[in-house]
Amino acid sequence: MKQYPWNKWRHLFSPSSKKNQLLIDDDTIWQASAHFNMPGPPDALESWRNLQTQLNRHEIAAGPSRSQIAWFPRPRLALVFTIMLLTTISLLWIIPVFHGERYSTVYAQFKTVMLPDSSQVTLNCGSQLIVDRQFNQVTRTVRLNGEAFFNVRKGTLPFIVETTIGDVRVTGTSFNVKIRDDRLDVGVASGIVLVSAQDSTVELTKGFQTVCMNHDVPAVPTKIANSLFPDWQHNRFYFENTSITAVCHEIERRFAIHIELSDASLSAIFISGLLEADNPLSAMISLCALIQKEYRHEDDAFIIY
Repeated sequence: MKQYPWNKWRHLFSPSSKKNQLLIDDDTIWQASAHFNMPGPPDALESWRNLQTQLNRHEIAAGPSRSQIAWFPRPRLALVFTIMLLTTISLLWIIPVFHGERYSTVYAQFKTVMLPDSSQVTLNCGSQLIVDRQFNQVTRTVRLNGEAFFNVRKGTLPFIVETTIGDVRVTGTSFNVKIRDDRLDVGVASGIVLVSAQDSTVELTKGFQTVCMNHDVPAVPTKIANSLFPDWQHNRFYFENTSITAVCHEIERRFAIHIELSDASLSAIFISGLLEADNPLSAMISLCALIQKEYRHEDDAFIIY
């Protein structure tokens, strides 16, 4: 190792030296430092490695932080999240998703809708029609809740009306579909209609109709007895062995009124026949004449007694 003449410069740093007070300036210190072996700059990579090693040792000794522990959910919570995720995915897979146009009517309201394929749908009171977002691309599919008359323009794509009970399929025809609670009624004014439910299908031609109850197959087609078909488009109500409760609901839906039965025994009455439906009074007069009862109007309600 090279030796430097430290003794030559010792007097400059001696506390007892007067020169230590007078001559120590930047130049003198610079000249003196040139004779000492100063350590070189540290290696950057090696310094980073040492720092990382110290940090790792500190983390191991201190244990995981609260934020790290909170990152991992408890087993039960993780199970709940997993079930919710799987349920959401299943619903999206099972339930048909309609994102198209929605058309609806309230009580005492009718509405005519022109579909993209120029088919025309007239909604009865208190009904809803949902048009598939891919209508007229792969199929012509709509979903109905309530009652509507369809005048379908002929095309290469099948026209499908979906309901909660069964489906109606055509290519070009006019027909009426009514869904009420657990009953589906389909009648044909022109053309051919296929009605399917529970893996069973019946074919309807002009002037024929079928009834399908929930979780059942479509009934054997019968001829439409009412010459004014569909009745609601001719201001009429046509009933075949229908309970008076269901009849009252149809009148209420048509005119946005309220009907009450004064005696519970009246609910056992069933009706077959044609009722006027020009206005609420004509409907109530026709109904009471058919069942041989009276009615009165009080507190915004028609009461049959």
